[in-house]
Amino acid sequence: MFALTKKTGRLKVSPISDMTDVIPRTPVKHHPPLTRKQIPQLVNGLATYVGERQTVIAMQLLMLTFVRSNELLGAEWPEFDLDAAEWRIPGSRMKMREDHIVPLSSQAVALLRELHDLTGSGTHVFPNRQHPRKFMARSTLHRALCVIGFAGKFSPHGFRATASTMLNELGYRPDIIERQLAHKERNSVRASYNQAEYLDARREMMQAWANLLDGLAKGDGKVMLGKFQKAA
Repeated sequence: MFALTKKTGRLKVSPISDMTDVIPRTPVKHHPPLTRKQIPQLVNGLATYVGERQTVIAMQLLMLTFVRSNELLGAEWPEFDLDAAEWRIPGSRMKMREDHIVPLSSQAVALLRELHDLTGSGTHVFPNRQHPRKFMARSTLHRALCVIGFAGKFSPHGFRATASTMLNELGYRPDIIERQLAHKERNSVRASYNQAEYLDARREMMQAWANLLDGLAKGDGKVMLGKFQKAA
């Protein structure tokens, strides 16, 4: 505020100019990832959750797609092509204001088909029960995490860090992971080159990720189908 008044000529000297090195900055808090041990705990907690089924599906889809929570909750049915196993998020809803393609694993497609039976008659994939023309509030996901024992330990946004950490550990190419996370390429030359969406590689990675989650949910850590049912 003082910098603005100084630049616009309303103030000659900022009264806090000598305090910039004195006032401590609030440390940035990053969303911690789930550990491999916590994944089955969270999945089992969701299996016993007594709230709305669409809340559970939202949490599972966040795990499977690792999009930002507002991108998922604000999703509309026309964005999905379940036969092609693709979700195309328009740039108007993306943080970087660019269209984003999310390849869908067979597990994600199965969950979306189940959800379509519940909410497919409307526009929003996750409609708000109190306000049908709006979508589910992010606080709903936070409350669900509290109910299943993750209060203060994890947030919905942490699924992105979880996927990024584990996929990097598994040896997937960082540029493919970053593209799936819809992170903006800082290098303009690489950004132009990377307009190739790596779709085939991302499809393979997303299916392997879903299979790994299933294996971890079963407690064996192997790439197997388990808690997230596979589409027929």
